[in-house]
Amino acid sequence: MKNIHYSWHQRFRELYDKALVKYRNEHRGVATFFTTREVGVLATIGAKPMELFDYAEDSSDLDPETDSQTPLDARIIRQLGVAGYAESKLQPALQARLKQFRLTAEGSGVLR
Repeated sequence: MKNIHYSWHQRFRELYDKALVKYRNEHRGVATFFTTREVGVLATIGAKPMELFDYAEDSSDLDPETDSQTPLDARIIRQLGVAGYAESKLQPALQARLKQFRLTAEGSGVLR
């Protein structure tokens, strides 16, 4: 995948975890969820602060379909599409995980 740093998923996860903590602490102002630098990091991977806010909000629900992997799997699928990278080129274990995610996520409307 061109132009995507190999550790984007680690940084995305850190920012997601930060969003979870803020949301759980009753912080509801998406405009102040992240620093200017963090918003820039999100932009480099095609994400927006509102997206992570929504994930944090969804994770606070008791929905059994939403777990800690939901945001990362959704982001992987979206980034593959943006980069034009075929899922068939991924390792079989990741292909299987994304396939399972699609089955659960599409039915619950996570991927839109």
